[in-house]
Amino acid sequence: MSLNLKVKTEQTHHVDFLTYAWMREEDVVGLDEFIADCYGLDKPMEISCGNDTNHSVNVEAEKPFYDFDKDQLANIKRTGFMEEYNLRLVLCDLCHSGHIPEGKYVVTMSW
Repeated sequence: MSLNLKVKTEQTHHVDFLTYAWMREEDVVGLDEFIADCYGLDKPMEISCGNDTNHSVNVEAEKPFYDFDKDQLANIKRTGFMEEYNLRLVLCDLCHSGHIPEGKYVVTMSW
């Protein structure tokens, strides 16, 4: 017996979290500096997560956020630090603010 795998093809946005030197030569940045710029931070956004990992996130321009999410976002914007589980929240906030389009994102973490 042979089974068929259901496969769905869709557009995916691939981004690096960190800004690498070669990016500067191409006049682009990673998500760390992009978030910092959008949030008016003095330094690149920091994240606590594993190395050499990819994170798939479905980003929607959803609003309003729950009170807990609003508190998390306020803390992230104040400290410039987020946990791995806050990645979707931050990306959705950037989408709602018009900085990035809705869609599926794969964020690569590697240092």
